[in-house]
Amino acid sequence: MIELCRLFKEFLQKTTLSSSTQQAYEQDVIIFFEYLHKNQKPLAKEQAIAFIDSLKQVGLSSSRIARVICSLKLF
Repeated sequence: MIELCRLFKEFLQKTTLSSSTQQAYEQDVIIFFEYLHKNQKPLAKEQAIAFIDSLKQVGLSSSRIARVICSLKLF
């Protein structure tokens, strides 16, 4: 997973996104991988949906969840 995160970071650096947006997207993906690792789940669409549901349960704002979804889509 570390390699995937590194490759994603390299990809983001080649985009026109601001550095703060790049960092936020990278952090969102890292949090997703930590979620997968903690729950011992494979990388799959179903796990992404469960992850988003868990963000709702902890009370993240709709705009933050939307950004996380955008990060995962870009990944």
